[in-house]
Amino acid sequence: MRRTIKLFLCTCMTLLFIGLGCVSHAEIKIGSKNLADHVVLGKALCLYLKVHSLPVVDKTNYGGSMDLRRAILTGDIDLYFESLSTAWFNFFHRKTLESSPEYLYVECKKLDRKNGLRWLAYTPANRTFALVIRKDDSTKMRIDSISDWIRYVSKAGKKVTVVLPKELGQAETLMSGLVKHYVETLKLDSKFPYKAVKITHSLLPGLVSNGTYSAGLSFATLGKIDYFDLVCLKDDLSFFPAYNLSPVARAELVIRYVRLPFLLNMFCKKVTTDILRRFDYLVSEEKRDPEGVAKAWLIDKKLV
Repeated sequence: MRRTIKLFLCTCMTLLFIGLGCVSHAEIKIGSKNLADHVVLGKALCLYLKVHSLPVVDKTNYGGSMDLRRAILTGDIDLYFESLSTAWFNFFHRKTLESSPEYLYVECKKLDRKNGLRWLAYTPANRTFALVIRKDDSTKMRIDSISDWIRYVSKAGKKVTVVLPKELGQAETLMSGLVKHYVETLKLDSKFPYKAVKITHSLLPGLVSNGTYSAGLSFATLGKIDYFDLVCLKDDLSFFPAYNLSPVARAELVIRYVRLPFLLNMFCKKVTTDILRRFDYLVSEEKRDPEGVAKAWLIDKKLV
């Protein structure tokens, strides 16, 4: 009798350990970059999937793009958000600037299939560059787009000073390319009169806001753009490369959780450039807790 009980208990313990191993293996390890907006987005995704009864491990604030790339290829994480052009340049070593998120999405999806990775629905949120000016100037001069700004400055004929982030190695090349693209496309006769100055990116919005510089080349999701009440001019002639965020998942994850693509599609539709900039502002400037910001956003968007 005792031997039978012992055998029964051993069998139960074995099954329990096997069961625990299976649960652990099935958990979705969600990573994120160590940037404020990415951390909030990653926290929001963890909470969202938990609400939908999916087992989640929070590995947000993991590191940079290359850290996350290695992690998802080795299985240390299963899912994270990557920018299309980051993958295009850094992972697939392409050289061309592509402004179409649809084109980049299709290409990235195709190129990564052999690596056992699946690119799911990309978001409207574009972590690309932005030309920023004061909101007062935008209203007074009726400038909403880069075309408007280029025409206005060209017509005025007075040289403007554009401030560039010194952290961006190719800032001057990018700015001169932007001007050339717009001047040629708009068929403007006059030379575009501007001077470029490089400073630390975090100081850039304040110096545009106080009138030290007329405009600045920034990253579109920088929270200080909102803090200093600046306007991101619309890139109406599509010069800047598309850095739209897209969830990247290990293939076996998509197979195991067949409703995951549907859930991510619903989630991604709500993620915009303005939202990411707001996330960065709340965490970087107001020092809010990323998880608290994520919860509030999920509730506001009725995702939970």
